[in-house]
Amino acid sequence: MPGTRLANKTAIVTGGAANSRGAGMGRAISELFGQEGARVAVVDLSPDGQVTADRIREAGGEAIFVQADVTRRADVERVVRMTLDRFGQINVLVNVVGGSFGEREFLDVSDELWQRVIDMNLKTVHLCCQLTVPAMIEAGGGSIIHISSTNGLMGCPGLAVYSGAKAGLFGFSRVLATRFGPQGIRSNVICPGIMGQGKPDRRQPLGRTARALDIAQAALFLASDEASFISAQILAVDGGHTTTYPEIF
Repeated sequence: MPGTRLANKTAIVTGGAANSRGAGMGRAISELFGQEGARVAVVDLSPDGQVTADRIREAGGEAIFVQADVTRRADVERVVRMTLDRFGQINVLVNVVGGSFGEREFLDVSDELWQRVIDMNLKTVHLCCQLTVPAMIEAGGGSIIHISSTNGLMGCPGLAVYSGAKAGLFGFSRVLATRFGPQGIRSNVICPGIMGQGKPDRRQPLGRTARALDIAQAALFLASDEASFISAQILAVDGGHTTTYPEIF
């Protein structure tokens, strides 16, 4: 039987295709939201986002797929327009899209690679929030969830630009929470740890890597009314691995 924790809410989830970067987090979030009663707009550059939307509908939920490049303003405008046309409101935004693109050594980072990492991890969030917030205000408020990384908390060797971009989400989220809190909008950040489908991992105090479902369950809580007084926070969903530096890598 479908759950009700997100009943009567509409959510946009970026990076929702099964084959997207992010260890399946976008798909897991989309499907779990659908199971809990949300109407879900699955967004991805890959056409396989349709698979996620179909799975939600097959399970009895409501979903659409919007193929879009969320580094492009016109594409994000289309996502918002199609979501509103279909569902009439927007209550939740989950920014999953991001990536490091093979960054290895800071002194070798080109301007092109730097810009690509910044665009994928920060420009996407800027555009999605800027174009979604007005609809959230009209709906009486909502929840924005940014998927960052424990790399933003700790600083991973070889990922200076990626770590910087993911840390940038912290300040961005806090500004949104401060600026739009009076309009009922909450903004929080999830920092996934080492992803790996729950396989054993001695680097983790809890003994395993993170599963996409672990991240999805945290996002569900932050999207729900259960978290109605939680905003401007950073939640590490990492099995405790941020306590184990420098042996985590």
